[in-house]
Amino acid sequence: MPAPSKPISADSSRRWFLSVKSRLRHLRSPRSSLLPIDHHHPREWSHDNHGTPLHPSGITEATATELNEILQQRLVSLVDLRLTLKHIHWNVVGPGFMAVHEMLDDHVEGTRAAADEVAERIATLGGIPNGLPGFLTTARTWDDCSLGRGVVEAHLGALDKVYDGVIADHRAAAEAAAKVDPVTEDMLIAQTGKLELYQWFVRAHIENTSGELMSGDARTEIEAAAAAATASPMAKRSHSRSLSPSLTHTRRRFEACVIGHPSPGGRSA
Repeated sequence: MPAPSKPISADSSRRWFLSVKSRLRHLRSPRSSLLPIDHHHPREWSHDNHGTPLHPSGITEATATELNEILQQRLVSLVDLRLTLKHIHWNVVGPGFMAVHEMLDDHVEGTRAAADEVAERIATLGGIPNGLPGFLTTARTWDDCSLGRGVVEAHLGALDKVYDGVIADHRAAAEAAAKVDPVTEDMLIAQTGKLELYQWFVRAHIENTSGELMSGDARTEIEAAAAAATASPMAKRSHSRSLSPSLTHTRRRFEACVIGHPSPGGRSA
């Protein structure tokens, strides 16, 4: 009959565990010859990396650089649009709140997907997409949304002008891409169609019974917000100058008090 095995003490178990742990640590160590990675000369990843970029076959480095400059501006615009949409989503009030609140969530998701697609196209072309906040504020050429809490008509009047600018720039980018790369062109065309659909949804909320926008001929976001917020949806008018004196006074008060600063800033049509 074999002798009973000697029970393992707690100290022995602990020493065995520490020994195994030490060996595993050694295997993971940069000093280990089992790791074929040069830890002493890591590759530097930065926006100033001047290494040879990779781009698809058939596209020259000069063409890829040109496309990435175009796409980077579209990325800035789309990321900014997504943040603007969320700002409106949080701050819109009044009748029609829930319909607009939920509608804008779809716009946000669609815009996020478009920004992701543009960023991945930049990477495919050998570039480094930049969507960081600090870069966005220096790369864009427009101001932040001027409205805080506001009624549905005011926010959508301003948003309509935002879409005007984004869509116009997307169309221009598609036309430029068409000269050198049909793949990038197709992507931008599809996104432009989606953005135009979103603008149609917005305009349906600020259209009067004559099929005209309540923002009239306003050129800036602030003007459009004030015009849409003070207009009657039943009134037929083509130009803001046809407003009655009382509505004109109301609009001016809206610009000065509700918006807070009727400056000429903002994106023009």
